Amino acid sequence: MALGLTLSNHEVTVAYVGDGAAAALHLDGPTVQRPALTESIELLDACRIREMVELDALPAQCRAKVRSRVESCSRSGLVDLLMKADVVMTW
Repeated sequence: MALGLTLSNHEVTVAYVGDGAAAALHLDGPTVQRPALTESIELLDACRIREMVELDALPAQCRAKVRSRVESCSRSGLVDLLMKADVVMTW
């Protein structure tokens, strides 16, 4: 199955919340058996896709390891973002 999505004139945000917050950390592609992971993540930047992470979902010792382009946000800030969104897709 293929999904076509047009992003022109739309604001897209990837929000890393709960257990998924760890995806906002610096990840070593070869270590996680995804050698092209860096290129995939860089594609978000190329498409001007905003990334946010629920900072409180990360252990304190991991917070400094969040990728530089990922914005930190409180849970209430992310809930507000989701409530204002026209479309929310979860995975």
